[in-house]
Amino acid sequence: MKKIDRESVPFPAAPDGLSARSVALWAELGPSRADIAGRRVLLEQALRALDSAEAARAAIERDGRTFKTKSGVVHSNPEVKLEIESRRQFAALWRDLGLNHAHVTSSLDSLLR
Repeated sequence: MKKIDRESVPFPAAPDGLSARSVALWAELGPSRADIAGRRVLLEQALRALDSAEAARAAIERDGRTFKTKSGVVHSNPEVKLEIESRRQFAALWRDLGLNHAHVTSSLDSLLR
């Protein structure tokens, strides 16, 4: 069986639908941390979770953390739960990929800003 030289196979372009920041992270981390298909799936899902969390954060900042119904009852904005769950998913997938502050300081620093 012929062995494939991974160095000669170009890393695939970022999947459609990722934010500009996620595309940059894909390009920066993918070749070294997601060199096999299963790890690419994990990286893609982590970046989609990050994008979802960021979209939820933007909606919270725009609409507020709570809202009042017509009857005056105050409820939490559903985007709050979405942001929490998306960040939790991102953190778990990031860990599964072996990515943490010690491994990719510059990438994580940019995410925390």
